Amino acid sequence: MRWLAAACMIILLFTLAGTANAVNVSEKPGHFDITYTTGTPDNRDDAALLNTLEEAYAYVNGCFGTCPDHVEVIIVDDKAMDKVGGQVDSFSAWNKLISAIVFRQKTLKDNASLTVLAGHELTHLAINEILCKKDPTEFHWMEEGICTVISKEPLNDAIVSQYIVGHGFLDTGEIPDAIKNENCTV
Repeated sequence: MRWLAAACMIILLFTLAGTANAVNVSEKPGHFDITYTTGTPDNRDDAALLNTLEEAYAYVNGCFGTCPDHVEVIIVDDKAMDKVGGQVDSFSAWNKLISAIVFRQKTLKDNASLTVLAGHELTHLAINEILCKKDPTEFHWMEEGICTVISKEPLNDAIVSQYIVGHGFLDTGEIPDAIKNENCTV
């Protein structure tokens, strides 16, 4: 009788394991939902976008272990993003209830830039929980630096180089005011 009970338990465990695998296979464990604010773009490839986002997520979360479980991704057209700033290609938003990344629609056409921007914005989301406990005026400059390094941004930006040559570097006292400035060109 004991062997019958043991056999039933083994069969039950195999059945449950098979059911669990079937459920996992059919579920998509993604971290992102994508919303387009101005209709559907031409040549839309959500699968490629999600793949790029998930790869960036895995890398950034591997560095910090603090990426939010779910991120809303909002795609806006150039005209809408220009209201934020002509040179702004992405930004992130975070609070205790929601995490979001906003991308300029034309960014989706350049996978190299998209990869860097996704990593940069996900790094913001990953370290927000840490930095929200600190005085933001003291740490915003460091946050941008961390995001730049983690996202492997190329440091050959001609616009930034021209600005530095024309205006010089900001000293550490000027950095917090420049980052808080509503004028994105600063």
